[in-house]
Amino acid sequence: MRSQKVAILALSGAAALLAACSGGSQLSPGTASAPQQSEAGVSSDPRKPAQYPSWMRFVDPDVKKQKKAGFEPYVATMNTNEGSGSFVAQYANHDPTGQQVCALPGADSQYIGGIGVDSSDNLYVPQSVSSYTQVYEYAAHCGGVLNTYTYNGGNQPQDVAVFGKTVYLIDASYRDPEVQVFANGATSPTSTLSDPSIYQTFAVAVDSSGDVFVSYYSTSGSYSVIEFPGGAMPGTILPMTGSGPDGILVDKSNDLLYIVGGTNNWQVEVFAPPYTGSPTETINLKGSSPNQNGPEYCALGQNYTLLDCGDSAYKTLDIYKYPSGTYTYSFLLPYSGYSLTYSVANDPAP
Repeated sequence: MRSQKVAILALSGAAALLAACSGGSQLSPGTASAPQQSEAGVSSDPRKPAQYPSWMRFVDPDVKKQKKAGFEPYVATMNTNEGSGSFVAQYANHDPTGQQVCALPGADSQYIGGIGVDSSDNLYVPQSVSSYTQVYEYAAHCGGVLNTYTYNGGNQPQDVAVFGKTVYLIDASYRDPEVQVFANGATSPTSTLSDPSIYQTFAVAVDSSGDVFVSYYSTSGSYSVIEFPGGAMPGTILPMTGSGPDGILVDKSNDLLYIVGGTNNWQVEVFAPPYTGSPTETINLKGSSPNQNGPEYCALGQNYTLLDCGDSAYKTLDIYKYPSGTYTYSFLLPYSGYSLTYSVANDPAP
């Protein structure tokens, strides 16, 4: 089974991650009551309930069902203060008090790309290491390192996806237009996926048939998605267009979720195969507007019935029902005095 991975929405590469997050966003006042949490590796959390909008709630309305399902999302935190470290935490039963922090060998690295999870719940974390990129594969539930995949052509990892034993990596260094392919367990690239229309890649996803989807900025100056059937070239450029570095993910029906900036908020546009028509659904995400720092990442979980979206402006993980798009609740992500960026991944089938 393919992985469910982070979807990158608003930022263009690791350098842009730093630039976009260097300034904070003003939070809207509200009346929601937010719990105060103690997070590993970060300073005391000064956030107050008045910082959050009135629509936001912090109690799961179906907490018994949620815990029974064993829903355990991974959330990656990248601190934009160079050298202060980045980390990934897993939240048991979707409970913010059940945080388990994964030990990352490159924790002093500033840049973490979009994370992925395979069908065994193994975690894939791309990190910049000196002048190159490594993808670390960890055993389930923040276990030890199982494999290391090395790409010497860049050091600004952007996103990763997994299908069986094949790993797909995109890197933002030098506006890399290619997808690096590590086929059948190889620890260095065995091939690439590319197209003359691609100027810079942003996000990668794989469906249950092994078809690879890449969101990108084109040489003609537009944002789009290309499909590589069976993970092979040539690719087919799809007709949907985005509004920025847009995230993508795929559900169990192989519907493509394309996350774009709307007029006042982020939207998830759902396209059914062969992806040539209008969206079958449009989910309006709450949280900050597209000109603020989030939401930036989404992932599907709990047998594809929940959509998790990380919001850097509010530093929350917002949970929606899927495919209805009904907002259910949020929980606080780790706090730092520096702006943080989040990525989310989960194996969606329990």
